[in-house]
Amino acid sequence: MLSSCKHYIILLICLLLSGKLLAYNQAIPPTFENIRQELPHDIVHDIFEDSNGFIWFATKDGLCRYDGEKFIVYRELLDQKSISNGRILCITEDHQGNIWAGTEKGFNKINPLSNEIHSFLKESYPLLKDNHIHDLYFSRESGILRIATKSGISLYDVINEKFI
Repeated sequence: MLSSCKHYIILLICLLLSGKLLAYNQAIPPTFENIRQELPHDIVHDIFEDSNGFIWFATKDGLCRYDGEKFIVYRELLDQKSISNGRILCITEDHQGNIWAGTEKGFNKINPLSNEIHSFLKESYPLLKDNHIHDLYFSRESGILRIATKSGISLYDVINEKFI
């Protein structure tokens, strides 16, 4: 009888320890306690989670990427390697993991791995209906990015890198 009690006690201890170990192994969800201090502006137009689990915020003063611990902010600067405008209105992602951000002055393709940014403005791309971008939608089936502008819808073939 004493021997079987030992087995039950050992089994109980093992079960309790395994439960604690499983609890420690759980992923800790990101917290947004200091989000107001981290974002460049209080006004957020869009929030998007990409295929890698990063959270993107379209703010009135820049595009922000949150990885669960820290923010990376993309702002409009006076060079060609920055986003075209600070007022980010919408965000989407294409089949290759590139982030597309629409602004009041064109839209931008951001490669999150290299941080390379390419801007699309009506002045350089006449088939873009307007620089004021209201929404972006990427179709995985067709590879077409639909760009809802102030003056109508434009289509961009992401695979062949051209407006259609």
